[in-house]
Amino acid sequence: MEEVGDGSERIKQWREKAKAYIPDDPKYDEKYWVAAYILYTNMENFKDLFDRLDNISSEISELESQIEESEREQEYLENRIEDLQYELKSLREEYEEDEEESEDEEDNYEEDEEEDEDWDEDEDEAIVDLRYQIEELEEELKNEKDNYEETLDRFYELEDDKKHLLWEIMERAEQLVAS
Repeated sequence: MEEVGDGSERIKQWREKAKAYIPDDPKYDEKYWVAAYILYTNMENFKDLFDRLDNISSEISELESQIEESEREQEYLENRIEDLQYELKSLREEYEEDEEESEDEEDNYEEDEEEDEDWDEDEDEAIVDLRYQIEELEEELKNEKDNYEETLDRFYELEDDKKHLLWEIMERAEQLVAS
């Protein structure tokens, strides 16, 4: 409205009509209320734009929730991988220590050799299982990051669409006031 100016005869007419709707103690100045009146009385010209704006805003809100959830999921997966890697490292160190001890004792205790072999097989299975879990979680984390990037791209695309749509609404309003 400021760009068109206060001198337009049409704006003067709208200002007079809008005065009936302006509260005694308005939160916003008179220009806001006149602009609101103009938009309200010409709603058919703006309905499609406002519908699109509502849809975009709604989808942005949903994407924000998805982004937050994805960030939490990524953090959880990263922590879980870290915990399993620590567990794997500890298990390997334990296994290496036990292996060194069993080599020293092997000469003295040939009878217990079968028990050591069984234990080594269990230990190997535990290491293999941990490696498998880590690989699975890393793949899940990779997929989560890919989805996160796609969601973030869509979010930024909609933010741009929203800015352009608001600009289009302002342009149409200015054209309406100027005509």
